[in-house]
Amino acid sequence: TEGMKAATMLRQSDEAAGIHTKICMTACYSAGQGFVASGLDATYISPYMGKLCDAGEDGVGECVSLFNVCGGKEGRTKVLVAALRSASQLIELAQSGLDHFTFSPKVAEELINIDETFKAAAWFEKAGKESRGEA
Repeated sequence: TEGMKAATMLRQSDEAAGIHTKICMTACYSAGQGFVASGLDATYISPYMGKLCDAGEDGVGECVSLFNVCGGKEGRTKVLVAALRSASQLIELAQSGLDHFTFSPKVAEELINIDETFKAAAWFEKAGKESRGEA
């Protein structure tokens, strides 16, 4: 709640000064918090997916609810999902329309390190060498 109060004060001083400061409301976990953040015209709201899952919540479902209450793709407040723990979580969220994420190098590796891709690359490399008589 202190963050919400600070954001409200910042918005009020922005109006007086004729500026618009970007705000990221972090550690927000419910659609209600998303609704308030959107009402404050926060640039981002950032739920921590890992913490939601650790608390026994449906992390993907909660993030999708936040996304919807913030206006989806057309909303001014973007949902920046942090602390994703698997590529499958990221893909599921992306399929629901979310497109702002932070994630670890481990998740990045899961996204790109696909055995079939490595096998295909090796086959193409071998075929290229054979076509040049290098085999």
